[in-house]
Order: sequence, then C-alpha cells, then structure tokens
Amino acid sequence: MNKQKLHLLILEDNPDDAELMVRELKKEGFEFEWKRVETEKAFKEALSKKPDIILADYKLPTFDGMAAIKLQQEISPDIPLIIVSGSIGEELAIDCLKAGATDYILKDRLSRLGHSMKRGLKEAEERKKLKKAEETLKESEKKYRTLVESLEEGIASVDENENFTFINPAACNIFGYAKEELLQMNFNDILTLENHQKITQQNSIRKTGKSSKYDLNIIKKNGDIRIITSSVSPIFKNGEFKGSFGIFYDITERKQAEEQLKKKNEELTAFNRLAVGRELRMIELKSDINKLLMKLGQEEKYKIVE
Repeated sequence: MNKQKLHLLILEDNPDDAELMVRELKKEGFEFEWKRVETEKAFKEALSKKPDIILADYKLPTFDGMAAIKLQQEISPDIPLIIVSGSIGEELAIDCLKAGATDYILKDRLSRLGHSMKRGLKEAEERKKLKKAEETLKESEKKYRTLVESLEEGIASVDENENFTFINPAACNIFGYAKEELLQMNFNDILTLENHQKITQQNSIRKTGKSSKYDLNIIKKNGDIRIITSSVSPIFKNGEFKGSFGIFYDITERKQAEEQLKKKNEELTAFNRLAVGRELRMIELKSDINKLLMKLGQEEKYKIVE
C-alpha cells in the first residue's frame, strides 16, 4: 500500500512543519503528490478534488482541526484524516476521534506518522470495499424484489407466529386483500377453520428444517372459498426458526374439474353396468369427459364418432 502514488492534502499554516511531515513519509517509502493549505476556503476547495488522505494541524490562525473534521465528514467522510498537532490534550484528542478523525499524532513524534498513514489508508480501502459490497447487495435485492413483484405466482412470508411480513401482488390477488391489509393480518385469518390444525402441524415440520407442499382452503375478503396449493420453506436465523416463505397457486378450477371428471367417470361406470346399449347417453358422457380432460391440459380419452 505504501508504494502507491497518493494525493496528500496537508492543512498546516507552518510550511516547515509540512516539510517535516513530507520528509518523514518519504523516508517511510510513500510515493505521493502533496498540497498544503491553511484556510477554510482553500481546504474546502482541495477536499472537492478527493485527496487520498489528509494531515491536519489542530490549531490554525483562522481555522481549527475540529472544524476541518466537520467539513471532511460533510464533504468526503471516506477520506482518512489524521490530526498532527504540536500540543493536544487527551480529552481533545478523543473528541477528534469521536468526530471522525482516523488518528492523532504529536509533531514531536512524527515517527508514528507512517504507521498511522498505512492504517488510515487500509481502513479507507476496507470501507470502500464494504460500501461497494453494500451497493451490490442493494442492487441484487432491488432486482430480486422487482422479479418477485412481477411474478404470476403468489409469494408471501410470515414470521414464527404466522403474521404476514411480505406479500407480492399476485398473492394479494389470490387472497383477495390489499397488501396493506395483509401485512396487518395473520395467515390463519384467511384460512377456513379446518385448516388451522394443518398449519400448526406443518409448522412443526418446518421447525425441523424441512420444506413441505400441501393444499389449503382460504376465504377471500369477498367470502369466496378458494383452494390453493402451497410450497413452503422454513426461515432460520442464527439457527432459530423465524418463520416461513411460501409460493402459492389458486387451483380451485382445476380441483373442481377433477371432481367433475371423477363424478362423470363414476356415472359412466354405473351407466355401463345398468344401461348397456344406451349409446347416445354414453356419447354425451364421453364427450363431457373429453372436454374436462382438455380443460386440464390432457389428451382426449375417447374418440367420438358422429
């Protein structure tokens, strides 16, 4: 790190003291360009050019180190700033660190300056990598949320007590409530009573770390009862069960079609036993079955000859 070409800003009213700092850093092997300023206006202008590191005297005729730290925090908080002063009390030095300074060095102990510079630059580099990581994470979260919001599948999450914590628009349509309403509700609020025990049992399974798939009957806000199929996974944090994440589909029409198909098949079987030769009714039943199979996306079972 100490071999890179740095841009060093020195806030110092004494040119000789600035030269001593530069000499000490060069002795440590740093390669840098540097600029000395001594007024607030010049310091603010130099800050806008984003130096790599700042060395600041605490006491100047019209400016001081604390004011410099405040400006640095407002304009470029990621740039490390080291207070280099002839005399500064411990309490004041601590105040500087709390305000945002990276370190403080006494002018009669400049041998510490190189070490302090390396530490300040390393911390700044780590902060840059962490913000970059946070930006990448935020971008990923944004893309994920956009994807989830646009899916046709209903997606929702609940906490360990079955209170809704997230729901996408498709799930709102399936459940028949607005997002704001659901986020104030418990999942059991939209279930028929006979399904409450099923959720309790499934939660017991999820607490062991297993995902599960099952059907549920829900009551929409308008009173309609719908059948949904759900694929639900547990959410753990630090090894502790914190809720569930589920994907939902409304399968009411499919279930109704399956039930009708079952009844028609039963009726056909009974008809074959009791009314052999009644071709017309048989054709009608076969036609009904074919229609239901097509509705379910399956191939026709019977070929109807007109």
